[in-house]
Amino acid sequence: MDSNDKSKDFLMQELLKLKLSLRHELNRVTQIIDHLNPDQEAVPPLKDVSIHNELLDDKDIFSLVKVPIQKKISKPSYETWMKDVYFSSIESDQTTLVAPNVFARDWLEERYAELIKFLLKSINGKDYTIRFITK
Repeated sequence: MDSNDKSKDFLMQELLKLKLSLRHELNRVTQIIDHLNPDQEAVPPLKDVSIHNELLDDKDIFSLVKVPIQKKISKPSYETWMKDVYFSSIESDQTTLVAPNVFARDWLEERYAELIKFLLKSINGKDYTIRFITK
């Protein structure tokens, strides 16, 4: 591996650390705002979606969806149903999420699909159908 490859690897590692740090900071700021204004609606739509979409990939957007879900549902419910759900893909107007098992998939489809759909739209302005699959 030449020095140019090492530099690229180092830069990529640093960027990934920064990305993680920014996610944590966003969670912290969101918690502060929610604490100061608990009567506020879940997630207001972003003013300039195009800027945010350029900065976020699809996995990041789903991570942002999970933040208000944590605040809207009880901690035991979040830990049981949402904690292990992760993003799989977005194709056209369908977002695919992965549930840990069939029972969780069915539960999520019945009880949380509309909330996830609403939050996705509030973050990036697009309407998606939500599809859950299992690992």
